[in-house]
Amino acid sequence: MTTELTYEPVDPNDTTMLPTITHGLNGRAISQPERGIVDEAMIRTLNNVLDQHRFELLMSEPPPHAIQKRDDGYPYLPHGYVTLTLNEIFGFDWDHVLLPVFNGNIYEYISAEDAKLPTKNPCVVVFGQLTVRINRIDDRGDISTIATIVKTGFGGSEIRKKMPRGNAVKGAASDSRKVCASQLGPRLGLTLYWNDEAELKDYEDEKLKQKARDLSEQGMTPVAIARELSSNGVVVDVASVKAWLTA
Repeated sequence: MTTELTYEPVDPNDTTMLPTITHGLNGRAISQPERGIVDEAMIRTLNNVLDQHRFELLMSEPPPHAIQKRDDGYPYLPHGYVTLTLNEIFGFDWDHVLLPVFNGNIYEYISAEDAKLPTKNPCVVVFGQLTVRINRIDDRGDISTIATIVKTGFGGSEIRKKMPRGNAVKGAASDSRKVCASQLGPRLGLTLYWNDEAELKDYEDEKLKQKARDLSEQGMTPVAIARELSSNGVVVDVASVKAWLTA
């Protein structure tokens, strides 16, 4: 599956001028707000400060080989990939720091009892801040920073047996860096945090509601509609149908 991005400068006063992503599988153009990947304000901000190449990188999906899966099947991006991608897009002009928000400390130790991990190990938690700077080179070759983007996020790491606490803090810092970076766009993992099952359920529910309205316009009663929609393991009660028709 390939992704092509059609880029146009955005007029801040025109909500219709939004970048469009076209998916290679079906060629259908889908605006970013429709996909829900980034909101309208973020699109405008990125469009106004990023050149086309960097914008395309941020809005594209991560390559399949970069997506790993934990033991529980949850997808994630390795910290090495995230660091390399930040370097590629922002030219090394970024930094990630741990903020001393835990009574002046940069991390908090969580006991095994409070952490409640399946391994019954303790863990550490950190709160990091990612800062990326957008630079431009003028006709004279002078470099200037035209925008700064700041994202924050928590990170955590389990302290395994015989593991130095410092290693756990480093792991938590890497986790925080990934959480912060993911807020910048799909390339850095934003779409991996979607709850696909919840979205699919909402979509299926909306299809049932629309079908109920269509059947009602054809003259069917709520009882008949409920009977018609109940199939393939889906049970629709009459009260739900009445609620959909009056909403």
